[in-house]
Amino acid sequence: MPSITLDRVSNFVLKDVSLKVEDGEIMVLLGPNGAGKTTILNVIAGLVPYEGNVLFDERCVDDLPAEKRGVGFLFQDLFLFPHMTVRENIAFGLRVKGMKEREINREVELLAESLNIGHLLDRYPSTLSGGEKQKVALARAVAPKPKVILLDEPFSNLDLRTTKHLRLEFRQVIKDMGITAMFVTHSLVEAEEMGDRIALVRDGRISFVGKPMDVLTSGDGFVWAANVFQCDSFKELGNGLSEVESGGLKLVVPLEGKPERIVIYAHEVFISKIKPPGPPVNRFKGVVKAVEDFDTYVRYHVDVEGVAIKAELPKRIAQEEAIKAGDVVFVVLKLRNLRVV
Repeated sequence: MPSITLDRVSNFVLKDVSLKVEDGEIMVLLGPNGAGKTTILNVIAGLVPYEGNVLFDERCVDDLPAEKRGVGFLFQDLFLFPHMTVRENIAFGLRVKGMKEREINREVELLAESLNIGHLLDRYPSTLSGGEKQKVALARAVAPKPKVILLDEPFSNLDLRTTKHLRLEFRQVIKDMGITAMFVTHSLVEAEEMGDRIALVRDGRISFVGKPMDVLTSGDGFVWAANVFQCDSFKELGNGLSEVESGGLKLVVPLEGKPERIVIYAHEVFISKIKPPGPPVNRFKGVVKAVEDFDTYVRYHVDVEGVAIKAELPKRIAQEEAIKAGDVVFVVLKLRNLRVV
């Protein structure tokens, strides 16, 4: 499968975008709504006009129409054919290619098995759950063995439990097939789990490209929801644990030896005005310095022993907690959620 190169691409949204996606790599485009992520996919697919160059394996494809670029697309809206069974949906692209029926049936069966949807082949889309529809849509997209697959927020309409499972399955199928992929999301968690590398997109530009942990610790403004603690000193505790001092904070981390940094997402930080039960490991008392109210969650900026910690709660829970600036709160950084660099 090809590498993808964007060379100084600009249009009505993008501003001088250059990016290289390696052969067989999953590159995640991460950024807020309206940043230009989907436009980048549309440029690669040949669906919108642009200036600059798009290359597959260093070969310019600017003059190729969308249907000649060999690109598979999985949209947020799946566009499954409602009058076709799952089997017929998956087989659609193979029939367009003119494959023989025996080969089509074999490919459909193999894909269905890899995605655990073999038992759904004779059902219609209207009878499927959201997660099952996503699997069918992926199978249909990759069945013709495209050179490249572009995934535009395919999990945005699903619940968190379903998306966690699907991310792992989708990544494995794409890797097993060796397809070069670009995956759009505004979720930092989704980007970390799906991507070999992540490109941060904002205002039509790419501001940073790196491995997931590099992005988490890049200091880029979009990744403010990650807490990053530098290791000032440490001591080994045994049993695979070390105690790390960062500023005025002492953390127990899952590592024997000295880490460079410790990372935890804001939404993984426990915060409450009521002291939680449990052993006194990574449990602190702090003062809320500021509260930010977003559409679906509330972010708290807490001073803990001179160290700034960000925590987030879903809007419903935040309303129940009623935490405000100036409140004394209890903060817990659970051992299993600490990422060590």
